[in-house]
Amino acid sequence: MSIGVIMEADFEEIESERSWQRAFFNIKISSLKHDYTTEEAKKVENRPLNRYRDVHPYDHSRVVLLRSESDYINANIVPVKRAGREYILTQGPLPETLSQFWLMVWEQNTKGIVMLNKLIEKNLLKCHKYWPDKDNLEMNFESVALAVSFVSESAKDSYICRTFRLVDGETGNGREVFQFHYMNWPDFGVPQSPDDFLDFLSDVRRSGCLESHCGPAIVHCSAGIGRSGTFCLVDSILQMIEHNHLHESEINLREVLLEMRRYRMSLVQAPEQLRFSYLAIIEALRRRDGRSPYLSRKKDEDAPPPPPHRARPVMAMKTVVNYTEDSSSEDDVNEHDVGIDEERNANGNDAIGREPPEELEGGDEVLKIVTNSGESPADSACASADASESDSDSESDSGPPPLPPKDIPMGELSGTQPQREPPQSPLPTDRVLPNLSEDLHSFEKEILAKEWMRDESITLPGGNQTPNFDQEMLIRKRLHEQKIQQKVQAIKKGVKDAEAANDRRTLFENIGIGVVVFLGAGILLYRIIDYVRS
Repeated sequence: MSIGVIMEADFEEIESERSWQRAFFNIKISSLKHDYTTEEAKKVENRPLNRYRDVHPYDHSRVVLLRSESDYINANIVPVKRAGREYILTQGPLPETLSQFWLMVWEQNTKGIVMLNKLIEKNLLKCHKYWPDKDNLEMNFESVALAVSFVSESAKDSYICRTFRLVDGETGNGREVFQFHYMNWPDFGVPQSPDDFLDFLSDVRRSGCLESHCGPAIVHCSAGIGRSGTFCLVDSILQMIEHNHLHESEINLREVLLEMRRYRMSLVQAPEQLRFSYLAIIEALRRRDGRSPYLSRKKDEDAPPPPPHRARPVMAMKTVVNYTEDSSSEDDVNEHDVGIDEERNANGNDAIGREPPEELEGGDEVLKIVTNSGESPADSACASADASESDSDSESDSGPPPLPPKDIPMGELSGTQPQREPPQSPLPTDRVLPNLSEDLHSFEKEILAKEWMRDESITLPGGNQTPNFDQEMLIRKRLHEQKIQQKVQAIKKGVKDAEAANDRRTLFENIGIGVVVFLGAGILLYRIIDYVRS
């Protein structure tokens, strides 16, 4: 049995059980045992250099700058040894970190930069523009003695290939650096279809910037964990399968992801991104083997048969189906991150919407490293993309279907009343609160901690048990309820403040009217007295 078939079987099992949330949650819980420090990121002088307040590089794998006033940059080296890959995952540069970013490119001997986000997303600045263009041909960074100049640019439907020349002012040496900018990947989401993503990955690979003979490629989105982690996961798995020829029993996507999370926190940030990773790998392997696309096959299999011909009309039947959608089914996008972006934008600075707190490719030659003679690697890579790609703004028939809904309680399916939860008992004081990893965000930590204190069957950080799916749903439901309660309280406070302001305004208006009436009466009385006297 080939690895592609095994991967499809694993995908279909999770898909049929509608358990992507559960699979992602289990990965997140398993990552809690990683007790790595992030002391450098928390230093007072380094805090302004972090785009998001809860996305920090681990100390043991962080990139250390050599010839800068500060050796800190929010970036980690992530090796995947079985794939022969090494990546640098980092946040989108801030205005304060542009020079450090290019110094990292120079010192790490990086040949390629993979950018997976737009500069502005949802009206928020998610990354500062760090490269020169046709209108601004050169950028100089005197603090690190580096200069970057624009060479060329080739635009495709969903991505842009750029070439720069990076020159060291101290030695006069220079080299070309390629940037591959993919623009169809929404934050916390996934591309519409694996097809153009696979074409993008194919171009990146053909440039040679992912190969071991040059320095690690730099991969970034806004926070450098969601989209960046998904890209590296897909590329690593495909590299293991197609070039290292590992046996299917040796490759487990979830194990590879957990290994990558040992070097940078929170890689692959949402259940949809985990699902897309599977789907992109499956489609790439089908391309390689000359099989039909997985999504089109599923569409044909799932299509219902045509209705039989009827000689007479069918009597109308009324069917009532009650379906209650779990309030916890919404994506857990961290609202406090948006607040940070808005705060920094309001101050006129670059958005620090710390993306958690954070987002495959190839044609028939997706996994072949080919460089045409007479062309630079970047030019040959860009020229290979299919010029007939569909418009990224239109709906694609081959796009992945939305993430299936969560499991419906058995009580809803059978028509019986689901069992009610027992009343909450006070938090016991004899349980020791575990030291939760930074892999969870502050609000989630609070909820998980409360559940830990209430339910002794939950063992989060290092025990043999993990929360089951019902407990996970309970946690998410309470998290959602608390968010709603906070919004309700904020609305009530706003109404109360508005009423108080209106009362003050009414009081001042009444006082003003009284003063005017008093003065008018006084003037009238004075004139009457003066008239009588005269």
